[in-house]
Amino acid sequence: TLELDEFTKFGKIVTVEINTTFIRGEDNKPVGMLGVTRDITKRKATEKALRESEAKYFALINESSDSILLTDTKGYIFEANKKASELLGYTSEEFNKMNLTEIYPADDHNISIETLKKVIKTKKTAIREGLILDKIGNRIPVEISGIKIKLLEKTLIQIILRDIRHRKKIEEELIKFEKLESLGI
Repeated sequence: TLELDEFTKFGKIVTVEINTTFIRGEDNKPVGMLGVTRDITKRKATEKALRESEAKYFALINESSDSILLTDTKGYIFEANKKASELLGYTSEEFNKMNLTEIYPADDHNISIETLKKVIKTKKTAIREGLILDKIGNRIPVEISGIKIKLLEKTLIQIILRDIRHRKKIEEELIKFEKLESLGI
């Protein structure tokens, strides 16, 4: 099989696939050749569009400044971006064996499950602040947003975790400052 770009009689370039085989005589010696040429221009364009779409998807997901997890409706994680790995310390392979409930502290577990159920029932984005656990058990304050999405006839949940440790630290400092200010210090 050979793929080539050819010119049509109208000067248009098309990609063709050429398949050839020998026609053999009674003594098994080649006596001729049979060739089939097929226009695969549309297929090649579709393949290129698919590659570009995949590249955009991976760039959007993996270059995001937020952690992104894709789960099924039971909370099983099947995709996590680079930022999620950096934030939580798990590899992609480890995420693929996990449920969302494993990253929530026990005292936040029920709220997280109720939020997930709410997201599944509605098409609305649920946003709240909460805590998640990294691989070694550190509690990390995050803004959690989740939305139900349809992808190839499957219902999925997209979870976005925004690390708000810096914001929380600034809020604490502001509260301390306001207390000191109210004391006249």
